[in-house]
Amino acid sequence: MTFAICWLTFLGQAVAGQVQGPTTAPAFDPYEHVTVEIHPMAPPVPALKYRLLPEVSEQIDGNAATQYLLTFELMPPAMDFDEVFRLLDEPHFDKVKSAAIIENFSGKFHQAELASRMERCDWGLPLPDEGPTTLLPHIGHCRSFCLALALQIRLDTAEGKYDDAVTHLRIGFSMAHRLTEQAVPIQGLVATGLDAWLLQRVAELQQAPGAPNLYWALANLPRTLVEQRPLVEIERSMFFASFPELRGRRIEQLDDDDYRTFFRRMAALNQLVTGPTPVDVHRNSISSVEFAVSMVSVYERAKSRLIKQGQTPEQIGQMPVQTILGSYLLSEYFEWSDDLDKWAGLPYWQAREGMLRSTQAMRERADLRNNPLLQLAFGVESVSRELARVQRMEVEAQCIEALRAFAAAHGGKLPARLDELVDTPVPLDPMTGKPLGYESHGASATLTSEPLPDEMKHPSGRITQIVVK
Repeated sequence: MTFAICWLTFLGQAVAGQVQGPTTAPAFDPYEHVTVEIHPMAPPVPALKYRLLPEVSEQIDGNAATQYLLTFELMPPAMDFDEVFRLLDEPHFDKVKSAAIIENFSGKFHQAELASRMERCDWGLPLPDEGPTTLLPHIGHCRSFCLALALQIRLDTAEGKYDDAVTHLRIGFSMAHRLTEQAVPIQGLVATGLDAWLLQRVAELQQAPGAPNLYWALANLPRTLVEQRPLVEIERSMFFASFPELRGRRIEQLDDDDYRTFFRRMAALNQLVTGPTPVDVHRNSISSVEFAVSMVSVYERAKSRLIKQGQTPEQIGQMPVQTILGSYLLSEYFEWSDDLDKWAGLPYWQAREGMLRSTQAMRERADLRNNPLLQLAFGVESVSRELARVQRMEVEAQCIEALRAFAAAHGGKLPARLDELVDTPVPLDPMTGKPLGYESHGASATLTSEPLPDEMKHPSGRITQIVVK
């Protein structure tokens, strides 16, 4: 599968509603309700006994991407994903069935552990030359491998092999982190999904009697395992890979020949999106015939824009059609993509409202139906939200470890307020920029992550009932 198909499929799934306008939805509970039973446990001594990424001192020479690809070649040819997900989700864990599946991965985890310690990771993606047609065959293998790894971690936890569980967590977090090197946006999103799977296993490990306290291991992960700004920059570079004649040049520097070349490439890009694999992005993709018809409807608006910029009707009449249309389409794309992308450098809680305003303005004022380039501009807020959601999972896990440490030092009691956790402080909620909600009841407590105010599809908040055993 190519980058373009992966990325545009994600956009179609994640933000289709942004183009269709608001819809009404039945009332629902915006909170996910969870009960967590924890056992008091002080952080280890030394404090960094456990790490979830390899240290620099552990690095060995080699390209991790090559080692990962060799590992994938050793994997079994097929895996029953539905069965694995069932084994990961069911309350009464079937260790026998899980062990039978994991046996097929004997030795593969060690190969991935070697890859995690290699000093560099070059996936060799030919982004400058291939652009949106870049093949990403390793992504599916990474997901399959980490799914099996998650099952191994659950088996380790169920059998009380906690050090093995931490070792396997480190292998998984390392693979996800390595996916972000030379990361196209969809690759970064896959890495985020892998992090979410692994953090679910951390949450399970936290509830096991005698499990080590991973507060400092979590605190010393990169604050953002997947950085958004590089993903946006690479997305922009993919645009210029599709239209190399535009690289390093302003619109006013392009000549008629440049626009003819640009127009041919744009028609080819539209064909890549619409066939042979149907990808309905915001219900906005168009066929080749529709593409030609849409350009006719754009022509008058393109001329009007040039007149506003100071061109006379006589001057416009002497311009090739491709120049008139191309300047309009490019100007609109850069205007709206910049208006969205500028927010990517801020934390999600600061950028959210601005991204939503920009998205709404684009939906109301941009020519979404007739400008195929605008399909590439959507998605910044959705990507930001997904990254922040997983960052929140990490903060919640770190908070629970801090509570386990406090309970170990105070006879099983929990703090009255989170600001009492001075030795193991809790980071702010990355989705709101505020502290997590907390209410103590002595040997139990309620931890609350606030929902997003306009999220009406899935619960975006969480209420966790914490009970000390």
